[in-house]
Amino acid sequence: MASAQAVSRSIESPHPFNEAVLNRIQAAFEVQHRGQLLYSGRHNQRNLYHLTRMVAKQPSCLHTHVRRVYLSIDCHNRPALIGALVDLFLVLRGRGATLYFRLLETSASLLGSYLTRSIDRAFRSNDVARAMRLPLEHSVLANGKDGAIFRL
Repeated sequence: MASAQAVSRSIESPHPFNEAVLNRIQAAFEVQHRGQLLYSGRHNQRNLYHLTRMVAKQPSCLHTHVRRVYLSIDCHNRPALIGALVDLFLVLRGRGATLYFRLLETSASLLGSYLTRSIDRAFRSNDVARAMRLPLEHSVLANGKDGAIFRL
């Protein structure tokens, strides 16, 4: 009897984790799995946060940018989507039009016609100043206050 209690006490963690902590840890591991463009799981918002941080760390990784755009759409997070598209615009520097317009077309229903047209015009003209007039709260490569742009 005494040995069974000792075993059960030794199995219990001295530092119990709550569900939120475990979900954050799980999301961090899931987002680093690069095999898929689309995420299907239960930690969408958490993974969107981690992808945004990954873009800030490695801005030239197009795969991460595309994953961030798709996950922003999946989370129905318009400000995050605008930030993701602006960051991708800054990284592409006028290249990759087919990719960019496909992503913009996919996100048009969430953005609305006015924002879609504004982003489209900025990309087609490769006009960084026009892109800086968009809402940039969720961009990690542009500082909308002074127009500073991360340089690759």
